[in-house]
Amino acid sequence: MQKVLVLLVSELERMAVENILRDDFEITTCQNSEEAKQCLQYKYDAMILDLFMPAVDGLTFLMRNKSRCPSVIILLTQLVCADVLMKAELLGVSVLLRKPYEMATIRNHLSQTLKEKTPSR
Repeated sequence: MQKVLVLLVSELERMAVENILRDDFEITTCQNSEEAKQCLQYKYDAMILDLFMPAVDGLTFLMRNKSRCPSVIILLTQLVCADVLMKAELLGVSVLLRKPYEMATIRNHLSQTLKEKTPSR
């Protein structure tokens, strides 16, 4: 089963994402960047994270931990501007989803992106 790290500030949002994904993926949830940094000691196939978080934003978190981050990254945000899009692309973000979003959209993007980036066996 593929492993997904979910770094979302809102407990309600974390629980909702975990519920929609847990049948198909092994999920680890974190509520802040410090917890996520500790979790990155382990290998994940994908990560879902917020752009706006206390202490450090999602793009800065990715920049600081780039070598340990999985190749599939879904960034969730309410703000979509050229600067965010450019930085996200440079940092290897696979999908940028604007809030609010449908939960099934996360599952669909995650499954499709993992399929595209995972070598056939």
